[in-house]
Amino acid sequence: MLSGSDGVALQGVELRHLRYFVAVADAGTFTHAAERMFIAQPTLSQQIRRLEQMVGTPLLRRLREGVRLTDAGTVLLEESRAVLSRTTVWHTVAVMDRIFPSGPDPAA
Repeated sequence: MLSGSDGVALQGVELRHLRYFVAVADAGTFTHAAERMFIAQPTLSQQIRRLEQMVGTPLLRRLREGVRLTDAGTVLLEESRAVLSRTTVWHTVAVMDRIFPSGPDPAA
């Protein structure tokens, strides 16, 4: 379960939802985002609709020429980028810890 900056819990939201949302926002269309994410466009669209249901508000305005963020979408995009950035750092630290485990120095 993720929590927004206002402390509101976002039950059911997973990192993949945030990755998909950022991809759509960056690409400007579901088709281009799906291509970049290597998933089917209908699957991506369903996942974004599910995310909108979980947060309780539309995040995107679907237009003929692509998508535009709603005010809520703009806020979630900023928060999503921050969360995804932190998880990348955490992953890097975990990998480095496996490569260079800390602990007692065997030479001491």
